[in-house]
Amino acid sequence: MKQATLATEFEQIKAEYKAAAPSRHWRTRTGLGGRADSHLTAQQFWMLREYSRDMDRNDCVVGQMVDRAIDNIIGDGLRVEAQTSDKVLNTELPQMFREWGNDPRQCCARGLFTFGQQERLSLRHRFFDGDVFALPLESGAVQLVEGDRCLTPSNTSRNVVHGIFLDDYERPQEFWFTKQKRLDWRIQNVGDMQRYPAYDEAGEPQVFHVFDAKRVTQTRGVPVFKSVYDLLTMFEDVNLAKLVQAQVVSCIGLFIERDKDFKGATDATLGPRTTETDDDSTTRTLEKMRPGMIVKGRKGEKPVSIQANVPNAEYFDHVRLLLRIIGANIGIPLSLVLLDTSDTTFHGYRGELNEARKGFRSNRNVNIQRFNCNVYRWKVSQWLKSGKLGEAAKRLAKNGELFKHKWIGEGWPYVDPEKDAKADVVALSNMLESPRELHAKRGRDYEDVLDETIKDNTQAIKRAIVASQEITKETGVTVTWRDVLRPLEGEMVLTEQQPGLLSEKPAKTGGAA
Repeated sequence: MKQATLATEFEQIKAEYKAAAPSRHWRTRTGLGGRADSHLTAQQFWMLREYSRDMDRNDCVVGQMVDRAIDNIIGDGLRVEAQTSDKVLNTELPQMFREWGNDPRQCCARGLFTFGQQERLSLRHRFFDGDVFALPLESGAVQLVEGDRCLTPSNTSRNVVHGIFLDDYERPQEFWFTKQKRLDWRIQNVGDMQRYPAYDEAGEPQVFHVFDAKRVTQTRGVPVFKSVYDLLTMFEDVNLAKLVQAQVVSCIGLFIERDKDFKGATDATLGPRTTETDDDSTTRTLEKMRPGMIVKGRKGEKPVSIQANVPNAEYFDHVRLLLRIIGANIGIPLSLVLLDTSDTTFHGYRGELNEARKGFRSNRNVNIQRFNCNVYRWKVSQWLKSGKLGEAAKRLAKNGELFKHKWIGEGWPYVDPEKDAKADVVALSNMLESPRELHAKRGRDYEDVLDETIKDNTQAIKRAIVASQEITKETGVTVTWRDVLRPLEGEMVLTEQQPGLLSEKPAKTGGAA
């Protein structure tokens, strides 16, 4: 009795994570501990990529879903803005980069892709392959290398993890790429590899590795659909099954019903009969039916058609659920997957987009850090060494200021233009947001907006002055340039009554400036 009491008391004071204690609800899972790379062999890594690429080629929704994500993340391409203390360089460097990036013969090793297209391809490879590599060449072009070619040969004893040689701090030292372009994961000899140093003497990267790490010990990226391979197969199987079912029930089918008083021949027919003999010498009778056919039954008979509800209502809910789960892996809501907002309200649609755009910005920043910034610094260094930038650039390069820059992405349109524009005015008037921050969120540069606004207003005022003088001279009525530019009677303009409060009222016309 005393022993049982102690055991009971021990159970009451015991504290633990219940999730760490086995139970009948546990799903069988395995773990190895250690580094993130220990969970993936070379063969498994190879197959993950191949499965993802097959889905891109053959599945009805996966490739289009990724393209839509890229359209929102990259858009037509990102724009670089130099941020040195030299105004001339701040103008020249972005212009030089644009000219280089818009010419595939200069920026692409294959001479096929502009820099904007390389941005999109690098992100697409990140999604489907897990990662991609960019090699800056002495010719001034960028060579994109797919992840298949970064492998570890079987006869090396060095610390090469999935094709990347790491030092004791797990910092990349070399990237090992196969020399041949047609290959599989079973690479044998070190001599079959071309080794690229990760950094040059100045510490600048020589291989731009574009991937999104989920653990601090992760050396390579993995495809984003890794967790829903089975679900994607289920989605394709469900659609195929429903298509086959719809084809079957689309065939004309009739039952012949007879009442209890039927006294006619038991062998009723619907139309002309033919007999066919199969390969095994068995025969079967076919009744020919055609559109518009009138079936004349005997007394006591009536034909009843087969009605099938295919697909049923539950099918659509199930497909939407699958698409939501699949889209969640790349941050795409259902309304963007299907380009259809009929399944949600306006506020639901706004909420979906707001949350999705957080993920779009995060994915954009990964590509900017690992691809765009590295390419820009490398190109500026090349131009500096070739003498294209002048003495001011050399002076700024000594303290690293020459390479300061930022990337501006394409903004997203307002969901409700009128309400969102009013919200921007409220935020600015109450100093909840700066003009620079507001324009950056919209994918615009504040300095450009300011310069263009001043230039456009100056031009408009000058023309209005000339027009007002002509009106005064012609009519004798004093008219100012403000009268010429002022909105017409009845047009609605936003005016600020109090900080944060907006109203609409018609503008007045006439009067002196």
